[in-house]
Amino acid sequence: MYSPPKKIFTFLTGAVMSTLVFGMIYAAVQQDMRMSANDPQIQIAEDTATYLNSAGDMQSLAGQYDQVDFGQSLAPFIIVYDAHGTPLLSTGTLDGDVPTVPPGVLTYATVHGEDHLTWQPSSTTRVATVVVPYVGDGSGGYILVGRNLREVEKRELSLEEMVFVGWALSLVLLALICVIPMVITHLSHE
Repeated sequence: MYSPPKKIFTFLTGAVMSTLVFGMIYAAVQQDMRMSANDPQIQIAEDTATYLNSAGDMQSLAGQYDQVDFGQSLAPFIIVYDAHGTPLLSTGTLDGDVPTVPPGVLTYATVHGEDHLTWQPSSTTRVATVVVPYVGDGSGGYILVGRNLREVEKRELSLEEMVFVGWALSLVLLALICVIPMVITHLSHE
């Protein structure tokens, strides 16, 4: 015999558990995607800091990279700032300009040795960004390496859709197991 309150409780408990499980799956995979988007920038930023700290020439550094409009290109770019946050060198522009990162980012990188962030220099461009300080010729500064997140965000949207479909199907299955037998039993007693 079906007990409506028990079946409703079972359905609600299952729905909450399903929501938590699918939410955690989404969060874990999305964070892995986003954090992995920083990997090339970490390597480039650390290598560039090592190069400049060992008296490497900034102009020869610029010759190693193509100029990119990072609003359009997925290629990584470098911006070298002086200790005051003024750009000294940039291999990337956004609509022809070298945007300035918010000063709190540079302060954070000084205190913590690096900063990894999603930078949105325009309403249409989001960038996976790594900032590291360097000493170089004594005055020091900061190296920012970034890469457009356009493809990562497409993958995140696809993940969102897949997780939503899985979650919705799990609720339908719970309804089939819990609610429908209860309705059938109720109707048969009328």
